[in-house]
Amino acid sequence: MKHVFTSREGDQELFLTYYDRLKALNDEQLIEAYHKQIRLGLTGVHAQAVYVLALKKLMKNRFGKDCIALAGGVLDLG
Repeated sequence: MKHVFTSREGDQELFLTYYDRLKALNDEQLIEAYHKQIRLGLTGVHAQAVYVLALKKLMKNRFGKDCIALAGGVLDLG
């Protein structure tokens, strides 16, 4: 489940929108949002990749770690 991420115009605004929505979730809901993406898999839709990046950042901020890899522009849910 990998996706090559290339930044596009408008990504920062979309990222912040997703981040703010995810930030409103409690811990259990945030973990379920992560599991939902695992079940779905990376579909190749750019907006989903931005959502997963927001999820990654929030999980790192809230829990001190995340299970989403990003290396060399490749996003991986594992």
